Amino acid sequence: MAIYKNLRGSTAVTTELVAPGSSFLPKKIQVTNVHSSAAATFSLFLQNTSTSSTASTFVFVNKKVIANADYLTLTDEIPNIIGGFGLYATTGSSDEIDIFLS
Repeated sequence: MAIYKNLRGSTAVTTELVAPGSSFLPKKIQVTNVHSSAAATFSLFLQNTSTSSTASTFVFVNKKVIANADYLTLTDEIPNIIGGFGLYATTGSSDEIDIFLS
């Protein structure tokens, strides 16, 4: 199974990539900046709920900048998603990135 997400927007956006409690454990995450001319900023984090103000959050990529038409591949850096945690991505405003989880 693979997950593909297109993240586009005019404001900063947080997107759920893997739901809390899911059995999907990605072995590889590729983040590609598809903007025609601007760099993109993104963060990846584990969180046990997406809406609670008392959520536990663990950030493992924080405000990483990717040049336009470039990408970042993560393999060994991906933490295990267990114990009711989900995987989320936050992108900067006006960023255009594609995320592929496999």
